[in-house]
Order: sequence, then C-alpha cells, then structure tokens
Amino acid sequence: FLGTGENFLDTHTLTVLNDNINKDYVSMASDYLRVWKPPEQYHTYVLCADPSFGRGRDHSAFHILNLYNGEQVAEFYSNKTSIKDFAKIIKDEATKYNTAYVVVERNNLGIALIQELWDNLEYDNLWADEKNDIGILVNAKNREIILSHLEEGLRTTKFRVNSERTLMELNTFIISDSGKIEADDGYNDDLVMSLA
Repeated sequence: FLGTGENFLDTHTLTVLNDNINKDYVSMASDYLRVWKPPEQYHTYVLCADPSFGRGRDHSAFHILNLYNGEQVAEFYSNKTSIKDFAKIIKDEATKYNTAYVVVERNNLGIALIQELWDNLEYDNLWADEKNDIGILVNAKNREIILSHLEEGLRTTKFRVNSERTLMELNTFIISDSGKIEADDGYNDDLVMSLA
C-alpha cells in the first residue's frame, strides 16, 4: 500500500523504505517500545519526541537515532501513556543510549514534557535552540522546512528507518488538495512528525 493521495515521498523512496523494514526487534512496554539495536559504547544518539495526552487519541511518539549512521534504533508509540510516564520512559531510554540528546517539540504539551524532564527528572541533555529555549517550536513558518529536511534525509538514505509503524505513517503522509502536508484522513502522523 503506497499512499492514498499525492504522497509526500516519491514512489521510489517509499518502495526502498518499505523494502528495508526490519521486523527483528525486541518489544517492550506492551509493544509501545520497539528496539532494533542496543546502544553502542562510543556512538552518539538523539531521541526526538512528540507528546500527546495519552487518552486514546493522538499518540506520544519518539525515535532514537544513531547519529553516527542515521539508523533508527528504537521507537515508542502509544496513545495511552501519560506525560509523566512518557517523560520517565524518555529519561530511562535516553540515559541508556549514552545520555542521548533529547529534542522535544515544545508546542502545547511539549512544554509540560520539557518541564517534567528538566525540573522533576533532572535530565539535562535537552536540545535548545539559538535563543537557549529548550525544544523545537514547530509552526507554520518552519514546518515545511523541517519536513523538507526529512524528505531529503529519507530520499538520500541519510536516515534508515527500521519501523513498520513509521513506514505505515509515511505511506499515508500526503500533500492535500489545499497544499498542506499532513496525514491522510483517518491516519496519524505522530511518528512522522517526531522523526522530522
């Protein structure tokens, strides 16, 4: 199944990504957390997170990427995990992956997640922008730039996505008739946006 509208990614890129999914992972936390590779001692990792309320609607999601080779080594995806529990899982996994850089989308709920990580859990390897504000603010002005970097990274294989769940979202991530880049009707984009 390759898309339902004008796909965000071209057919060749989607085909390559779909051909390279990796079903050899360790499942943890009721299959919310999937791990393809354990941390390697001298490698640097980044954990990119997008939170939700955890009330059965949107999903909280994160990816852990190996910055040495761009490979997705772990993924979390749940619509039943509270912000507090999500923060604890992030801290535990980021710590395990050599105190990974943590990048949180700081829109709305992201602020609560940042506060939980910084103030309560005292995780201090949080990414900050040039103004020293923790997290990345995604808005109408920079959203397309962020997505264009994602498209280029996937098209040029700078990133390697192992997850079938992420690929399912990428397959239904479209350019709508209005020109907005988003999940097709009835689908989600939480894994796509956290990856971006």
